[in-house]
Amino acid sequence: MPTQPAQGAITVGDYELELTPIQAESTDYFTVYNAHLFNEQVWAKCFDLDHLSAVHRQSELQSLGREALVLKRLSRVEGVQRYQDKELVDDKFYVFVEKAPTTTLAQWLQTQPAKEARLNVLIAIAETMKQIQSVGEPEIIHRAINLSNIRVGDDSNPILINFELCQQEMVATLPLNARRTFEQKYQAPEVNEPGQSLTFAADIFSFGLIILFSLTGELPFEQSAKELVTKGRRPVFWKQLCQQLDVSPKHAEFWQRILHVTPKYRPTIEQVLEVLKTWK
Repeated sequence: MPTQPAQGAITVGDYELELTPIQAESTDYFTVYNAHLFNEQVWAKCFDLDHLSAVHRQSELQSLGREALVLKRLSRVEGVQRYQDKELVDDKFYVFVEKAPTTTLAQWLQTQPAKEARLNVLIAIAETMKQIQSVGEPEIIHRAINLSNIRVGDDSNPILINFELCQQEMVATLPLNARRTFEQKYQAPEVNEPGQSLTFAADIFSFGLIILFSLTGELPFEQSAKELVTKGRRPVFWKQLCQQLDVSPKHAEFWQRILHVTPKYRPTIEQVLEVLKTWK
C-alpha cells in the first residue's frame, strides 16, 4: 500500500507523488502526476486496472509493460523521453518517466519560427527516428507520432514522448480507451486494422504528415488520411503539394511515396533525412 508522507502527496515506491493530476498531459487511457525523487521532478503515468477481470488485468499489464521495456531499449537514443521506474500498487500501475517540455510541436509552430528553424526540428526528429530503427529487432514502432507527442524544449530540441501504444510485435487489438488516445489524422492507413502486423513504415507515414503540417500549417485532407487514396490518383495533386511547400516539382514522387497507402512503397528514414537536408 502507498503511504501518505504529506498532505496532497503519497509515496509510491521511491517516489513522492502529488495527488493533483496534470490534466493537460492526461488522457482517457492514463493519468499523469508530478512526482519527486529527492530533488528530481518526473512524471508518473498512472494506469487504472480496477475495472479489469483477472485475465484482462494480466494481459493489460503485459501490454503496459511495453513502454517500460521499449524505453529501456532506447536509453541511449537522443530525443526520446527517458524511463525512470515502474510500480504496481493494488489496482494502479505507475510508469515513471522524465518530465517532458510542455510545449507541443503545434504550440511551437504557432510562434511562427523561420523555415530553417522548422527544418532543423524536423531533421532532429528524423535523426531520432533513425536511431530508434537502428536499435534492432524486435522493431520498435511508436504508432502515435503526432503534434502532441513531439515536444520542443527551450533549446528548440524536440523530444518524442508517450510510447505506451508502441509495439514490438503484432498486437491485434487495443483497449478502446487506448485507441482514443491516437490522434487519428496522423495515423497510417494500416494502423489499428485488426490483425495487421505493422512495420516502421507506419511511423514514416505519420512523420510525412508532420513534415507537411510543419511547413504549410495544414494537412492535405479534411477528415482522414484515407482521402489521399482518391486525391493521389491525380498527378497534379502532388505537383500542387510541392508548390505549396515551395520545393522543386521533382519531389512530387517523394510525396507520393511517403504518403503511399501501401507501406512497402514508403521511403526509408534515411531517404527522408536526405530530402529534408536538401530543403535547407
